[in-house]
Amino acid sequence: MKKFILLLSFCFLLVGLDAQAQFEKGRFMMGGTASLDIDKEKDADLRVNLGLQPRVGYFIADRLAVGAEFDFYLTTVGEGSQVDLFIGPFGRYYHKSNFFGEVKAGIADGGFKFGFGAGYALMINDFIAFEPIANFRLGDGFGMNIQAGFQLYLDKLKFWEK
Repeated sequence: MKKFILLLSFCFLLVGLDAQAQFEKGRFMMGGTASLDIDKEKDADLRVNLGLQPRVGYFIADRLAVGAEFDFYLTTVGEGSQVDLFIGPFGRYYHKSNFFGEVKAGIADGGFKFGFGAGYALMINDFIAFEPIANFRLGDGFGMNIQAGFQLYLDKLKFWEK
């Protein structure tokens, strides 16, 4: 069992070392996440919340990206539905192990919102990562959600050549 754990740890180390070039200064990132929340409380209607969070960013330094995010949430409760939008900047810092932390702020529902989160960039190949993220939101209340999505990490020259 110890050999298996050691081998698995070594594989994760190699994946992490291989992916470091994706977070270099001058590269672009674009992609997004999606979230789904289904809630049914006793004596209440079923509530379904679908969220899409596209984003684009630029690495201003190694492992440090800034960019813009536009979130779209559709919530249905019983027969009614509501659309909520969020737009604003974000900043993200990647640790050498591909874990990252992010902060974002912006305008949503006619007010100011602030959020922060943590996730992991699981590199599928040289340009694509699958990213699960846990986010927390502050504003007129407190909220938390789990999201998952894909990011493309593109070199400026390779992006324009294709």
